[in-house]
Amino acid sequence: MVRVLGGPNDIIDSPSRHLPRAPVERAVYGPSGHVAKIDTRALGLAVIELGGGRRKPGDGIDHAVGLTELAGKGDDAGNQRPLAIIHARDESTCSRAAEIVRNAYVIAAAPAKTSPVRERFGPETT
Repeated sequence: MVRVLGGPNDIIDSPSRHLPRAPVERAVYGPSGHVAKIDTRALGLAVIELGGGRRKPGDGIDHAVGLTELAGKGDDAGNQRPLAIIHARDESTCSRAAEIVRNAYVIAAAPAKTSPVRERFGPETT
């Protein structure tokens, strides 16, 4: 699909060949437990805070910043599994985005109930 839209056909396999890399990359951790809910709008606002989205139509987009390796509903959380990896230009925006990310996740002691499709096929295919 990327190639058909005019982009490089190896963007998924080799993103570092085509996209700039943020100077600050930090994992953000939450409390131990299981992801029960995610405020996806808040995660979008964290990307905007980093400069990866627009506050108004004329704003530019920094393609080096953003969030990766986001934990999904039902995933384990805690010291061994970050909620997300933040890619930022500086420590200040990274810290602000980390706070937004932590507040976007609700962590519960018991795993969240998943849909039958996710249980059958796993998180990679849903």
